[in-house]
Amino acid sequence: MTKARDLANAGTALGAVSATELAFVDGVTSAIQTQMDAKTAKSTLTTTGDIYYASSASTPARLGIGSSAQVLTVASGIPSWATPASGGMTLLSTTTLSGATTTISGISQDYNNLEIHIYGVTNATADGNFGIDPNSNSGLAYTVWSRGATLSNSAAESLWLNYFNTYQPLRTSAANNWTLTINSYAETTYYKSFSYFGGYTTSVNLYPTIGYGTIATNSAITALRFQNSGGNLSTVTVEIYGVK
Repeated sequence: MTKARDLANAGTALGAVSATELAFVDGVTSAIQTQMDAKTAKSTLTTTGDIYYASSASTPARLGIGSSAQVLTVASGIPSWATPASGGMTLLSTTTLSGATTTISGISQDYNNLEIHIYGVTNATADGNFGIDPNSNSGLAYTVWSRGATLSNSAAESLWLNYFNTYQPLRTSAANNWTLTINSYAETTYYKSFSYFGGYTTSVNLYPTIGYGTIATNSAITALRFQNSGGNLSTVTVEIYGVK
């Protein structure tokens, strides 16, 4: 007799044990308890969403389910849940501009790019140009392309946003809006590329603007000075976001 089913048919003494019951141990080659001890108890997992992992060789462990929107990653050589570290935007500051100039300083250096939302730009006095000086320096050599026309600003100018083939002064009674992105703003080796889009009005027309170019500095950008060449700003809100 070499199979469990043979034992089930061997005689009346084994009649109380069915072939099905004996088939459970068919093929066992070592002590049953040893094989059972090698199994991982399902009680290791205590919560819906738990997963097994090996905390060391032949050592099963439980990783509890993470929070909503977390992703599975690796930390110190073992799996773990974490909030994604890339692709997100964080609001760093919200500032109301006023007067002829306002400087926003102490910009965090912990992000890849800056995205700057500028809205509600209204002059309190005469029409003028609205511009930005990275690191409060109007002497940087900017190269701006706007609607296919090249504007090479001199070292004495700010990065003016109201450019539509030529400078078009902002209207005193209109709200104007832009979004400006500065890439790799914390970089200390290379120049910084930028792009912007928006729209503004003069006393005659509404102008959409799209521009891009280079800020000629290899210093990290830690401050932005906003200025109006024609008079005091009466209403401007600036939101600065850090982008991973």
